[in-house]
Amino acid sequence: SVYRVTMSSTVGAQVNHIPTSYPTIGPELQNRYGDVEKYVRVINYKYSRLVPTFKMNEKVFYEENVIFADSTFFDLFAFEFLEGNPKTALRQPNSVVITKRMAEKYFDGESALGKHLNFNAKIDLEISGVLDDLPSQTHLQFDFVIPMTGIENSGMFRSYKITESWQVDWFWTYLLIPNTQSVSKVEAGINSLADEKIPDYRKENNAKFYLQALKDVHLHSNFDYNTDLTQNGDSKNLYIFIGIGVLILLISSINFINLSIATASGRYKEIGVSKVLGALRTQLQFQFIFESIVTSLISLALAYLLLQVLLPLFSVLLGVKLSIDLFNDWLLVAGSIGFAIFIGIISGIYPAFFVSSFEPQKVLKGIWKPGQGGAGFRKALVGIQIAISAFLIIGTLVIYSQLQFIQNKSLGYDKEHIVMLPIRGTALVKNYYSFKNNLLTESSIASVTSVSEPIGREVQFMSFRVDNQPQEQFVKILNVTHDFVKTMGLEILQGRDFSKDYSTDSTSGFVINEAAAQAFGWKDPLGKPLDHAFRQTNEGHVIGVVKDFNFEPLQKKVDPIIIWFGGAYWYIAVKIQPNQTDQALLALE
Repeated sequence: SVYRVTMSSTVGAQVNHIPTSYPTIGPELQNRYGDVEKYVRVINYKYSRLVPTFKMNEKVFYEENVIFADSTFFDLFAFEFLEGNPKTALRQPNSVVITKRMAEKYFDGESALGKHLNFNAKIDLEISGVLDDLPSQTHLQFDFVIPMTGIENSGMFRSYKITESWQVDWFWTYLLIPNTQSVSKVEAGINSLADEKIPDYRKENNAKFYLQALKDVHLHSNFDYNTDLTQNGDSKNLYIFIGIGVLILLISSINFINLSIATASGRYKEIGVSKVLGALRTQLQFQFIFESIVTSLISLALAYLLLQVLLPLFSVLLGVKLSIDLFNDWLLVAGSIGFAIFIGIISGIYPAFFVSSFEPQKVLKGIWKPGQGGAGFRKALVGIQIAISAFLIIGTLVIYSQLQFIQNKSLGYDKEHIVMLPIRGTALVKNYYSFKNNLLTESSIASVTSVSEPIGREVQFMSFRVDNQPQEQFVKILNVTHDFVKTMGLEILQGRDFSKDYSTDSTSGFVINEAAAQAFGWKDPLGKPLDHAFRQTNEGHVIGVVKDFNFEPLQKKVDPIIIWFGGAYWYIAVKIQPNQTDQALLALE
């Protein structure tokens, strides 16, 4: 009965889908429609582009997984509490609920309930609850939950009335709608509400709102701009794995059929005697099918035993936590037993009919010889086996080729000998240039720059005005300082990098990639007008074009990106001279 609000909008002829919306939607819907029993809003601290800190005694830690949520959070999502009361845990603004892992990290096995953590060097938060470590199956991954009422003191937003805003669409909104027949009514109500509150934006950008069932989030979410709370799965991959499993199971079943037929030669006299003594054909068929089912169930039991032993090894190999709880997941157990019985019937049905068709007098007199009957069928089965095996081998070779391609593909930048230093919230932010100059005196350091995101990871986006086009464009961005192109080994195709010789570069210069020039329809991009949508002046222009590089994961196409000059707030990238790693790391320390 839980649904979340998603939205789409069209910017620059491109339709964007995101799983977030405005913080005002939940309260408004509950007030207008009795169909919405409860709502909860969630916002991830990552949208501030900063990583918050938590301090205990003299130890300070960056913590990536921090969310703010309404007090109804634990009403909609039944996470297991080890300490505290889920009904009251998020009622006080200066409280926080943490996971068991964080409790052990900060309090070393002691009870964390009622103790305090200093948040962002601004405010002390009292621990009002400790959760058991979250299961891997939830898309709501976090380590800290702070009440939504505490967002005012977080330093995340300048405005204290952000939860009443129709300007910021960074909030995940979940609705509890017990009556499924009301879902379409509530969805229509959200769009009517948008017509009333943001008519211009809705009209200009064709903004639409939808309700996504919670059960569809993991396998049926394909949103833009890395806006979901965690990395979701893909139904296509699931079907591929199921297909491979079915094919391997089919090979095993064919094996079983062939072996059953082959081993039947030792049971000819048994069958003949049984028939002479009055055994009916249906009884013999049932006997063989029943034996097949028993064999299948014994195999299932052995498989579960092997699973318990091998699953931890596969978890380490894949880097993903895999677990199975046979005692609590009775549906899985019942389903697998039913499936094993089905496989037993399918695998045993042909041998049963084949063996039960023996004529007892021919078998007992030795007239009927092994190999008679069913030869063509057995050959067909072997042919199918070989075909499936060949298909799987070819698939394996293709995957191997893809992995080789990924490992050897030129990414368009030099990722070797680069050290990334996270500097958010440290004194290095204010002292970046002196730190950089000190580093450059070391012979082991080749160059230094700063960047807002590690290259190869998902990046953020911003709204731009492009060459006097009527509509703003949402474009992915990197915020850098001098020597970025040099440090990362990008190839300049036209123009230049940011330079200290041009004072205007830091305020109005932009470097774009080939994909951006193509998307904007520019054959000669240099000097073309380009500026942030939030700036009143239109002084920005393109100073350089770099060759396309994979600034995001390789499986994604290279999108347009705008590189603009900013402050050293997030990461420092240091390029080390070859074969001088030890000296360079010592200098960095």
